[in-house]
Amino acid sequence: MRVADLDDSPHVIHPEPTSFRGLVQESPPVAIALVDLHKSLGEKVVLDGVSLDIYRGETMCIIGGSGQGKSVTLKHIVGLLKPDSGSVRIDGRDVRDVPLQS
Repeated sequence: MRVADLDDSPHVIHPEPTSFRGLVQESPPVAIALVDLHKSLGEKVVLDGVSLDIYRGETMCIIGGSGQGKSVTLKHIVGLLKPDSGSVRIDGRDVRDVPLQS
């Protein structure tokens, strides 16, 4: 027996849920945002349009094979590398605008 067989009322697909309005919590603010990040090292394209949002309080793991861009991504986040194009934002501020401190 199917669920639809138990209910003989007309089936209506609602464009948005109405029973959960006001109950869904907003996402925490984005702490780290990678936006269309591109980086080549010599002839090798390492990052090709990477976009990622990491929210405040969220734990993120970057996994992949050797040479897939994990370290290059992290070096962009901490400001050790500058993207060829795209941006990295920490709390809304572009890392290119934050001076490295010793």
